[in-house]
Amino acid sequence: MEPEQLLKDSLFELVCFLIASARGLYGEPETYGPLRLTTAASQLLRTMEEAGLSDEGLSAIAAKIDDGRRNITRDREAGIDFLEELVVELAQLVRER
Repeated sequence: MEPEQLLKDSLFELVCFLIASARGLYGEPETYGPLRLTTAASQLLRTMEEAGLSDEGLSAIAAKIDDGRRNITRDREAGIDFLEELVVELAQLVRER
């Protein structure tokens, strides 16, 4: 399959995930929102890597998300701390750019 088609397919899957997640949030616990958004970010970062659009900093963020996102639903305060760490790391990447 062509790289452009793979990118289109991956992005379409992400859109489907986001819309289905949005609908599901009406009946799910509040911690599912942050979990679903970090899952979407992880999927997008993986797609960027596969398309050659990533860099070392973004790969590190993706790895951190994959390692820690499950904790979001286990402990609310730990989830908030985890997300705040991600925001700080992303802000550092923004400054570097």
